[in-house]
Amino acid sequence: MHQPWICAALFYHSPLKKATTEKFFENTCNMHWFVLVYIHENISMEVNIMKLSAKSRYALAALVRMGQVSHTEQVITLSTLSEALGISKIYLEQVFALLKRGGVVTSTKGAQGGYQLARPAKDITAYDILFAIELSLFEQAGPTVQDSAPGIEHTLQTQLFTPLDNAVQSCLQTITLNALVVYAGEQEGYMYYL
Repeated sequence: MHQPWICAALFYHSPLKKATTEKFFENTCNMHWFVLVYIHENISMEVNIMKLSAKSRYALAALVRMGQVSHTEQVITLSTLSEALGISKIYLEQVFALLKRGGVVTSTKGAQGGYQLARPAKDITAYDILFAIELSLFEQAGPTVQDSAPGIEHTLQTQLFTPLDNAVQSCLQTITLNALVVYAGEQEGYMYYL
């Protein structure tokens, strides 16, 4: 059974929440969303489900920066990204090795070498990026009380863990790198057309 309120919980605080939730709830009942918003606005309830590692957060920031300059620069060096974002170059090397292996970026060697997006920013999602960096975020929950209470185990798996996994994946797949780049540009007073 699909649980749309899980997606709402994830993205209520996101600046992109309006477009994301409208798209996600196009063909679903909005009652759970209404209840969540009511609770939040009247009780100041904070919902945090995902904890992203520093590696994932740096990957997202670096790729947004790459998206901002991709229309003027064919490739960008890790030194340039390191300087622009204040992130260690050594750390970025680890991050970009994973992004390259995940098919999110490509690299060019040589004096004029560096990294570039493997495809247009509109075709790269937050899910693609995070999946490349840390697979553990998307691993299925293991058994909890399978031997001692199989009924409870089945309930947890089918009514909570699986719907949560599906909702997280669906939500992340609706947010493109292009959307993040455009929004970041608006915050900085620039417009980026990708």
